[in-house]
Parts: sequence; structure tokens; C-alpha cells
Amino acid sequence: IAAALYGYYELHEHSTGQSDVSVFTQKPFWPVFGQMASLDRRANFTSTYDPDRNPRHIIEIVTSPNNPDNRPKAALYHTNFTLYDRVYHWPCFVNSSVSFSPGNGNGNGIGNGNGNGNGNGPLESTMGMTPASEDVMIFSLSKLAGFANSRVGWALVRDEKLAMAMSSFMFLTGHGAAVEAKFHAVHILNAIAHSEDDHHPRRRRHRAHKSGGIGVGGVVGTSAPPPPFFQFVKEVLLKRWRELATVPFFTLEGAPGAMYAWVRCRDLQRSNADSCAEVFLRKGVYVEDGLSFGGTAHNARVCVGITSSSWELVMDRLRA
Repeated sequence: IAAALYGYYELHEHSTGQSDVSVFTQKPFWPVFGQMASLDRRANFTSTYDPDRNPRHIIEIVTSPNNPDNRPKAALYHTNFTLYDRVYHWPCFVNSSVSFSPGNGNGNGIGNGNGNGNGNGPLESTMGMTPASEDVMIFSLSKLAGFANSRVGWALVRDEKLAMAMSSFMFLTGHGAAVEAKFHAVHILNAIAHSEDDHHPRRRRHRAHKSGGIGVGGVVGTSAPPPPFFQFVKEVLLKRWRELATVPFFTLEGAPGAMYAWVRCRDLQRSNADSCAEVFLRKGVYVEDGLSFGGTAHNARVCVGITSSSWELVMDRLRA
């Protein structure tokens, strides 16, 4: 993303003759966008939409599905400098048919959300998985596979000049990803692809033929294939979202099934807390304050995509 911003700075200055440019993204947003923009003196970060602003001097970052609320986003400005952050554009995070039915609102299920119960209201996802074909799209291995800080990502860029500027930026700031990181990335991507192929009869027969009939585990006919990667991740995340929905002191906002949950604490005054993050912290759970994401003190971002043991500890503390 930093490389794409740098490339756009260069193209904008060359095409308009003006160095100053606004970097815009919609609320709520990933806080690092503002930090990235601040690294270049030409950029001014904003999350306030102004229909009167000249789109020729705007770089817009569109994250879809969005972080932290997992909702689909579209560009608001008609600018030639639009960057699509597609790091969460995968089948395991986009759930077009998910619907959480209302429960009795007493903490044992998902409540009616109308103030008569303590549970969460029904959650529905209206976002389907459709092909992405924007001019600039950014992807990340960390978000796809859960290997945080793997520092491996890729971009699909139509404009050759922009792609060259991005490549130059990557070389000057660190020569790109390390060989070891690329080696691990290839193995991770192969494992994901094989897990999907193993549940596709035609592809599985083709692989077995190429390997001389040897199964995944190396023994003919005895090895059970792992579950399809995307299905496994989706089921784990949705299960955790349903568990979160039983906690009475906050409501779930945004589309379900993401690596993060965008929540809103119900009553800060009654909790005698200054922020939703403080309410969580009193229960021994660290979450990120909603203010840093362009939200309010009533909001917080809860990390759902963590290890199983950590998640069990989180839920034990939230239910206590």
C-alpha cells in the first residue's frame, strides 16, 4: 500500500503539476493508512468526504471488505488515483448467505437487539463473493493465511508507469521480501491450493496420477485429505462470531465472519468507563479503541482470528 501511495504521488505530481494531494478513506478505517500518508510531505490524510473537493487532487483508498467492519465499500470520488485494498477479498471472509437468527436475549443466544434483551440482534451479510477487477488491487499473505508479519504481498496493477514506480519504491526501502519469506509463501500457497484440490474429484485424480498414486500422507489409499482451507476458516470464524453474540455488554456491528469484530458497547455510563476498550480491559481482554479507526469511544475492534487457546481464554473472561 505504501508503494502504491508513493507511485500515485509521483503520477499525480507529474500529471497535474501540483505536489499537494489528499489521501482519503472512509470511516471506519485501518489507522495505519494515516500513518503511511504522513510519511510523505505531499500528502494530507482525511476521512471526511467533501463533494466539492477536486477529485484530480485526491488519492482514495478503498478497503473492501472493510477493516474493521467487514462491509463492502465502493469509491466515493471519481478519481484516477484509486487504490483498492483487497487483502480480505477471500471466500472465507465473504459470507453472502450468513444470517444469525434472534435468540431470547438473555445471554444464551442472540438477543432481539431492540432493548428488551441483553443479547445481540440478528446479523446478516449482504456481501457476495464477486470477481475484483479494479486498476490497482493489493493482496496480503498475512491476511489470507493468518501468518502475521510474513511481509509477503502482491499487487495487480494495470498502469505500467505506476507498477514501475511501486517496484522502485520496494527496492529502495528494503529490496522487497526476503528469499526465505518467499520460500515459505510458496509452500503456504501450495498447501492452500492442495487442500482445495483434494476435495475436487477431477483435480484429485490428476494429482494422484502425477504422483504415481501416492496420497497426501505418502501412503497409497490411506491418507485422509485435510479439509478445504476456505471452508475450514469460514466455519471457525462463524463459530466464534456466534460465541461473541452471546456476550451481553456489547452489540456486533458490520458483516459477520471476519477476522475482526467491530463492536459497540451498550452503556459506558453504567460501566463507569471512558471507552469500550476500557470495558474489555477490565475483563482482562485487550482490544483496539474505536477512536483510532475513525469510530467513537463506544466502538472497539476485537481480534477473532487468533489461536484456539487464546480464543477460549478470551471467551472465558468475557463470560465471567
